Amino acid sequence: MPTSLMLRKVIAASLLLSLSCNADEIVKAGKGSYTTSLRGFDPEDHGTRFDLYATEDAPYPYPTSDWWTSVLTQPFSKNLFAFPLAFRCDSDGLKVDRPSIVTTRDAVVTPFNADLTIGAKEQVFTEALAADWSDFTVDILFRNEAADWTTTIGHGLPFAYATFRSGTPVVRFHSTAKVIQSAKDSLHVVMENGQEYGIFFVADRADARKDGQQFEFPNGKYVSVAAVPQGTDFETLRRAAFQKVTDSRVNYAYDVPSGLVTTKYSVRTRAITGEPSPTLLSLFPHHYKNQDMPESAGTYESLRGQLKVIKADSFETVVPFHGLLPYLPEPANSGYDVKHLHGLLNRIAEQNQLFTSSRDPIVAELMKQGNPAIKPNDTYFGGKQIAHISRLIPIADQSGNMRARDILLRRLREQLVDWFTATPGEKERYFYYDPRCGGLIGMNSGFFTYDFTDHHFHYGHFVYAAAIVSLYDRQFQADYGPMVELLIHDYNSPRRDHALFPHLRMMDPYEGHCWANGAGGHGEGPEDDGNDQESSSEAMHAWEAIMLWGMVTGNQRLRDLGVWGYVTEETAIRQYYFDVDNDIYPNNSEFRHDFVSLLLGGRASHPGYFDFKEYVYGIQFIPVTPGSMYLSYHPTQAKQILADFRKEKGGTEDRWFDNMWMFEALTAPQAVLKRYDESVEIDGDGNSFANMYRWIHFFDGAGLVDITVRTPWPWFGVFRKQEMLTLTAFNPTNETVSIPFVDSKGRTITTLIVPAGQLATRRIARPSHPKSVP
Repeated sequence: MPTSLMLRKVIAASLLLSLSCNADEIVKAGKGSYTTSLRGFDPEDHGTRFDLYATEDAPYPYPTSDWWTSVLTQPFSKNLFAFPLAFRCDSDGLKVDRPSIVTTRDAVVTPFNADLTIGAKEQVFTEALAADWSDFTVDILFRNEAADWTTTIGHGLPFAYATFRSGTPVVRFHSTAKVIQSAKDSLHVVMENGQEYGIFFVADRADARKDGQQFEFPNGKYVSVAAVPQGTDFETLRRAAFQKVTDSRVNYAYDVPSGLVTTKYSVRTRAITGEPSPTLLSLFPHHYKNQDMPESAGTYESLRGQLKVIKADSFETVVPFHGLLPYLPEPANSGYDVKHLHGLLNRIAEQNQLFTSSRDPIVAELMKQGNPAIKPNDTYFGGKQIAHISRLIPIADQSGNMRARDILLRRLREQLVDWFTATPGEKERYFYYDPRCGGLIGMNSGFFTYDFTDHHFHYGHFVYAAAIVSLYDRQFQADYGPMVELLIHDYNSPRRDHALFPHLRMMDPYEGHCWANGAGGHGEGPEDDGNDQESSSEAMHAWEAIMLWGMVTGNQRLRDLGVWGYVTEETAIRQYYFDVDNDIYPNNSEFRHDFVSLLLGGRASHPGYFDFKEYVYGIQFIPVTPGSMYLSYHPTQAKQILADFRKEKGGTEDRWFDNMWMFEALTAPQAVLKRYDESVEIDGDGNSFANMYRWIHFFDGAGLVDITVRTPWPWFGVFRKQEMLTLTAFNPTNETVSIPFVDSKGRTITTLIVPAGQLATRRIARPSHPKSVP
């Protein structure tokens, strides 16, 4: 480990110890606590198991789980898919590729085959260090006794920039390259594979070596390399090449009256030569679709679909937020039997072992075999059950089963207090702060969360449950709210200046979705596909949890963070997981899917980590909650997903019934009720028949989600069944509020009067049929 990192570790540990409340290194957070040392705790579990490679003055805490994080966790790096370019750090410098798309039966892949390397003449390096970073760019230092240079790369940047403090810059091509045109500060080359690159430099000259396969730049201080976009003239590229990106930002604002979320993506630049002018940015489909954007100056083809190049240092997107409910109102259909629901709730409330290890037989067998990813009472399966029980509390309350509500509330509160309190000597259910990277690790740490993998998936369950408990127990919020907010800041902090956690650890704000692999890379050799995320729906649940916590506490900053993350990730899911417009992934004789279950930097895979069909599809649905309404914003597409599943399955589901049925109920609840059967096996770790029964009956009575109706209020939902609208809103404040509902033409439909702390619902005849919009 570099000496600078050892020093950083000591400084971080000293900071934490200064916050400790006693010699046992237990740090108080309200009435909750976490530990900064594992002495006296479970010796079999611990913190991060990777080394760190950063400069001595690199920012801290470290941003694990980013698209480029393997720079930080490897001596060099794994493949880095920034798009339109891809990179890898190696001993001779920065390898650059303009990846081509390859299809297989089950995946669309962009294998990394470097076209060229940026390096220093006759120099070999022992490591590449993360030097600095911002929202979607990173600076990487290559340094030895004879050379010292830094490269800047990023999402959406057509260029890789390299600034040399010492050493002679070189660009080595990996196959025959022909110079098309040259000037005093630039080369335009085409390679055997047809890829065109621009090489731009501040140096005495460009010297060709090794039959033109290597160019050296004597007294060179600056080199930038770009893949030439289709339709972009070379002079436009040349002018932008000397505007070096020095910072990148993604800022957002949620306007409650309009229900719109505005996101601004921007870079700062420094003119290397000449006058400052706009650079070039490559926009992804989720940026430019349904948006007003500057005129395109060129395009790239990529794994994320067509990228559009604009001449600008910034752009904005505006996306509507269609509201969120903490829970659904009581069903209003004739087949709903509240006594049956009470029986289901009572059986759950009376269980002796309400919070146990996974009940799933596959998971149990993996644990029995000693699978290192899965442990008893871990943060994932334990967290799923915690969140599931929390969803039953308002169901019991709304249906009038106060006994079940109070039992579940008491037992859930006890479980959360156990997790949110670190007590020396306990073996599980506590949180440890790892000062090496800067983050909380729950014990037991399932699915490698000790390496910061899946933190949003796991901790979202705890935050969600804490928000629901706080609706009924304000003292819990006051006592343990500080621990809840530490978990939020761990997985997606809105702050850029937090002393303990990085900004947006799991979220890739430019690509618009989270990454799950904490160490930043996935696979080896030809299977090195960069970072990955499988369950987009669990990422959405983590945003839902932040929204609910912001709602309960009145913390607008966290509310707005949750709203922004929710709408942003939903737009990315629509494109890169569901391919709603059928223009992201090629449809050919090999790959015939419009739905991918595992998204990676360099691969989009139809099957995920398990390939039974209910899992391939259902892993993009779980957990099904009121925050899952986005899955039915496009009902035609939702129905097509089900049709594709049944075609591949060769019939209907025969496992994971709960997840498949609750998804289908969003568009066809009556069809689900005809098959509903309480003798089938369901996901016992995060669902129940009580939850399923009420969900399906609610949609049978209320109908489909209607996003043509809006209101200047975040906490609402609208449903349509033939000519009837069900309008519902929740009021978390201490005063009665009046909430107007308006149609797509701005006409007021009705106004709900919602008492403090209550959910109000009204069913009215639909006044008109405005066309559904996305």
